[in-house]
This record gives sequence, structure tokens and C-alpha cells, in this order.
Amino acid sequence: MPSDATDTTIALADFTFDSARLELRDSSGAPAALRAQALAVLACLALQRGHVVTRDELMRAVWRDVVVTDGSLAQCINEIRHALGDSAHRIVQTVPKRGYRLDADSASSTAAPSAGRGCWRYWAA
Repeated sequence: MPSDATDTTIALADFTFDSARLELRDSSGAPAALRAQALAVLACLALQRGHVVTRDELMRAVWRDVVVTDGSLAQCINEIRHALGDSAHRIVQTVPKRGYRLDADSASSTAAPSAGRGCWRYWAA
């Protein structure tokens, strides 16, 4: 991970996401079972929480030079929602024809979101 990445911890429902370590932990401290790609997607959304992150931006950030379909991104979003118990899609919101947004009201942190800072430079593989 690049050294200029921001160390921030975000509370999401009954979970804590550490974007510096790419770890999602439940209230007991146990890690949630998420693949690395899903954690990278969550990191991008967390960095820009409250703002729409386009599908293209997420695809470039997580898969960089690998050709994958939108289904790979959709699978990551589904994994994140399942881990967070977000069946109503209130935490990770779909913005039709644009991308996804992490609901800022559902995410509490001491660090401000970094709107406009493309997540690709922090999370690209």
C-alpha cells in the first residue's frame, strides 16, 4: 500500500472498517470473511463516503489492468452488503447508471471523507 494512504477507521453498523489495514471487524473484533477485492471496493467507498463512486473508478482501483465484467464488481458489493447485514441497501447504496455510495450517515469516523480524491491511487493492485 502506498505510504500516502490515509489511516482511518470507520464504524459501519456493528462493524469497524480499518482502511489502512483493509480489515472489516465485527463488534467482538473478529474479522469479517471478505475477499481482498471486496475490501478494496469498501476502501474506495469509505474514502469517498457520501459521494458517488463510479463503476469505472471502482473497476480501475480494484482490477487495474485485468479485464473483468461488471459482475465482478456486483459480486463484491453483494459480499460487502451481506457481511454488514445491509439487505435494505442503506449502507452501500446503488446509484442507478452511475455507481455506488457509502451512506455517510451510516458511517462514523473522525476523519473527513476525501471527495474528489480518486481511490485508484490508494488501492490499485
